[in-house]
Amino acid sequence: MYVKIFFLCLCFISLTGCFGGNDSTVSTGLEWYQWDKFSLQVPASWTVFTDQESLFPQPSRGEIELVSVSENEKFWWQRNLVVLSDTLEQVTTSTDFSILEQVQSRSQYEFYRELENVWIDFNDGEQGKVYVFEARYNRDTPILKYIQVARVCYPDTVYVATISVPTELKKHTQYIDMFKTFTCKQEW
Repeated sequence: MYVKIFFLCLCFISLTGCFGGNDSTVSTGLEWYQWDKFSLQVPASWTVFTDQESLFPQPSRGEIELVSVSENEKFWWQRNLVVLSDTLEQVTTSTDFSILEQVQSRSQYEFYRELENVWIDFNDGEQGKVYVFEARYNRDTPILKYIQVARVCYPDTVYVATISVPTELKKHTQYIDMFKTFTCKQEW
């Protein structure tokens, strides 16, 4: 199931290719995106799509919660944020889910290279783990850099947030900082 969520996330990143962007940095201005289940800061210059049902095909499992894209350059699917959700089959933490997700998904790529993994504290104090990796799904797609985190909102929902950026981008700490703002609106 977790591998499916991950690949659905990458699939929706590729589907947003016509909206993609390739600005060199995240806008210095962030604004809060408030959803009934979570909140997250996104760059103010990025377009947030909230009517996912009419814009994107629904995944076979889980739901699209958020799609946000940069408008600076229209090339492939760079500089896009996709947040997918699914129901957990067992209780776990955000950190454990992120680790399991990465281990299970590595073999599904034609090319995969982990660049780093970073421990983070979300705004509400829960720990998480962000993975930064380069990957190519198949020979027809470019190698991109992905920054990904999982956030478990108790009791039974997991969100997988993925940002794609060009491999040339060396600084990605601003995206990791953005993920730290992911806040659940439901608790134990």
